[in-house]
Amino acid sequence: MFISNETKKVILIIADISGYTSYMVAHRAELEHGQVLITELLEAIIGQAEIPIEISKLEGDAVFMYAAAADGETGLDSVAPGVSKKLLKFFDAFSEKLGELVESSVCCCKACANLDKLRLKLIIHSGEALFHRVGNFNELAGVDVITLHRLLKNGVDSNHYIMMTESAHGLLDFEKKSEMSEIVESYSEIGNIRNFVYYMDGRDRPETTPAPRSKTYSTLYHKAKTLIWLVTRSMLLRLGLVKGPELKNIAK
Repeated sequence: MFISNETKKVILIIADISGYTSYMVAHRAELEHGQVLITELLEAIIGQAEIPIEISKLEGDAVFMYAAAADGETGLDSVAPGVSKKLLKFFDAFSEKLGELVESSVCCCKACANLDKLRLKLIIHSGEALFHRVGNFNELAGVDVITLHRLLKNGVDSNHYIMMTESAHGLLDFEKKSEMSEIVESYSEIGNIRNFVYYMDGRDRPETTPAPRSKTYSTLYHKAKTLIWLVTRSMLLRLGLVKGPELKNIAK
């Protein structure tokens, strides 16, 4: 439980579905199917958010998360390992769900047919955030929160990657850290920001489809099941009866 207007040391994370805007705009006629499919992918990402990672909010095609220093702690050493072990798991969950949806689909609409073009990017920064109450929820504010969101617009030549600022890079560790490339982003209001990037598809293969999953969802049973699910959920969405992703770990 955070006190209103309390400043905390935090690791800030945005998991953003790359290609969402062009995907939804290009397939307006299939908006309901597209939104249902995007929701499934967001729920797969949310499902990986465990303590010390908390969900702040959904931001359209993205999930904004954070891990805050515990009460009385001035650093982030105690939460960094928990964040580190989840970095690749976000991508595993996304790719698993994407593969399931693509392989089991029998729908011929453009939204379903082009689902495999979606990718995931993870932007990570560390610093401080001001927690303030809005209704029953915590909102995060401050320069570091702004910096994280500005980094969504960057010069990385891929749409499937992990990017972390120098401050986050010093805290976090994962098995591919040694393969990260250094880049510098510049913003007029913030200045130069040193970042490190790991290309999930390989630097020379930014458009490669996700690796095949061990499971298969191409059987007639799974295709029929998915079609029934897609039609049913679309109808519920149209009637306003379907709920969005369950934010099981959202800070209240």
